[in-house]
Amino acid sequence: MSLTNKDKVSYGKKPTTFLNQPLYNCLHNVNLNGGLVDDNLSLLFNPFLLSNEKDSIERFKKGEMNFIVFRNTGFNLKDNTISNDDVNTQLASSFIASIFTQLGIFPVTYQGENNGLLFRKVTPIKSFEHTQSSLGAKEHLGFHVDNNHMALSNEHNKNTGSVSPDYLSLFCIRNDEDISTDLSDIPLALSQLSAEEIAILKSPRFRIAYPDSFDIQGDIIAPVIVENEHGLCSRFDSAFTHPIDNEAKIVFNKLNHHLKASTININLDSGDLLIFRNQQMAHSRRSFTPQYNGYDRFLLRVFGVDSLSRVKSVSPTTPYYSIAV
Repeated sequence: MSLTNKDKVSYGKKPTTFLNQPLYNCLHNVNLNGGLVDDNLSLLFNPFLLSNEKDSIERFKKGEMNFIVFRNTGFNLKDNTISNDDVNTQLASSFIASIFTQLGIFPVTYQGENNGLLFRKVTPIKSFEHTQSSLGAKEHLGFHVDNNHMALSNEHNKNTGSVSPDYLSLFCIRNDEDISTDLSDIPLALSQLSAEEIAILKSPRFRIAYPDSFDIQGDIIAPVIVENEHGLCSRFDSAFTHPIDNEAKIVFNKLNHHLKASTININLDSGDLLIFRNQQMAHSRRSFTPQYNGYDRFLLRVFGVDSLSRVKSVSPTTPYYSIAV
């Protein structure tokens, strides 16, 4: 795949196709060496204290990397016989909060989803099993950007509501099924399209439906790609985006093809934390068959934004609880 043809737009940060995946993942994996300490409570004050890979952390903070995985955090599930209902998630939640603080990320949750709670428990629920939701399991979740019906970060101004999350984090409590979280770099996939095709994606020729995870329903007409002086953002969603015309459909499907072709499989073990830029990295998850026995895959999800000025709170007493329009 060449990025030098004159009809290609240079969106990708990398000059070639994806690197060998194990090597590529290695560049984004950060070992926190949490297992070296006797009291992991001390890591809550500075979870990066024992890491020898602080350069990667700084690169992520500066936006030079769109995702990062923290391994060997010291906050893995110590007793695998404990069921999901009995797991105490307070320590893991405190660890995630500490990581967010160190990275300058503000946690946020949205009205109409997760009952206003910051931490979403991502584990299969039988009544959701055939939904396009993090609580489902039997439906394949195609590549998507979360909360893509909202304003993108580079669309936001003081007259709009809240922005879509800048960040999405997943902390693994249990993943015995080895279900990977799959990522794909949207700017890299765009580099495989012509300028004319990208112009179509930048036009308001797509109907975006509210995702299944929200209590309310609705849709908007918007572009899939927005690029301006504030950067490039995307609201791509293979399930809830409906191209209005056939030309838009062809280009949309072509972008989806390139996202699939550049899939990065992230296998999370207990205690691992993945954070990625939601509007630059599409993510997906294959379907699987849960047992509903209290020992299925169990993650904690937290959204984040670069600044609370980018969201409108439901009330002054709940600064992290934001309206979702």
